[in-house]
Amino acid sequence: MDKRSYFWIPRSEVAFFQSLVDSTDNIARIRTEQNTETEAKIILIYDSSLEAEVRDLVRYYEQESGNIAKTV
Repeated sequence: MDKRSYFWIPRSEVAFFQSLVDSTDNIARIRTEQNTETEAKIILIYDSSLEAEVRDLVRYYEQESGNIAKTV
């Protein structure tokens, strides 16, 4: 069953985050649902069996970028 995670990241980081998702054998689909001047609301859609891997991916993004993915 598909699961969804929603969070905000800086708009300037969307391409970087997309590249991380793509480099992990596409464990999730990524959508940008909403934009403000500085942030983008990201939706990750993934199989519930991959939840731990998706959490690890978000943590890795935070470590590499120095930004916090603000969960919605």
